[in-house]
Amino acid sequence: AHIRKGFYPEMFQVIPNGFELDCFRPDDSAREWFLQEFDVAGDAVIVGLVARYDPMKDHKMFLTAISQVHSEHPMSVFVLCGKNVDESNAALMRLIECHGLNSSVRLLGLREDMSRITAAFDVACSSSSFGEGFSNAIGEAMASEVPCVVTDVGDSGWIVGSTGRVVPAGNADAFAQALTELIASGHMARKLLGAQARTRMADLFDINRVADRYREI
Repeated sequence: AHIRKGFYPEMFQVIPNGFELDCFRPDDSAREWFLQEFDVAGDAVIVGLVARYDPMKDHKMFLTAISQVHSEHPMSVFVLCGKNVDESNAALMRLIECHGLNSSVRLLGLREDMSRITAAFDVACSSSSFGEGFSNAIGEAMASEVPCVVTDVGDSGWIVGSTGRVVPAGNADAFAQALTELIASGHMARKLLGAQARTRMADLFDINRVADRYREI
């Protein structure tokens, strides 16, 4: 967009969003709290999608994908957070019911305690189909040592790098396959990816490093 406006690309310097790694961090107690708070079995794999209800976030594709995942991994629980992501959303409720996911989906709506909720996830997702820039939700999950499955929209693929799975936008089958692979890989493999994800956040997106970049310029 800036090039189309006539800016000179050789002069570009891009500073990414920064993340407070002391706020979003791994927390084993968060999972125990979540299991009790939302009536989830201890052996469940908790998959999270943090996104407001909006066409660009593509909840429809996400629900199609997780319906496939749920058939292979019925102990999985899918947690959806964000503005208008609650039981008052009739369109969302119809999609959930259509896919037979009523018992495996938790709708949390807009929350103020996302650092604790994110740390409870086993896998975090971003299913956006367009319009995504730099997803804070992905970065917050990675900082919490949670591996991610994301669509290749905006900077999502670059943020995740090799620490998760990146699939084409709008492809429910590819999304389901990537998520199934992470679930099937087991707890230790996900923890290893999650640790790599936090390291990537510390190397590239720590708020102190980002502040240094501004000072340098």
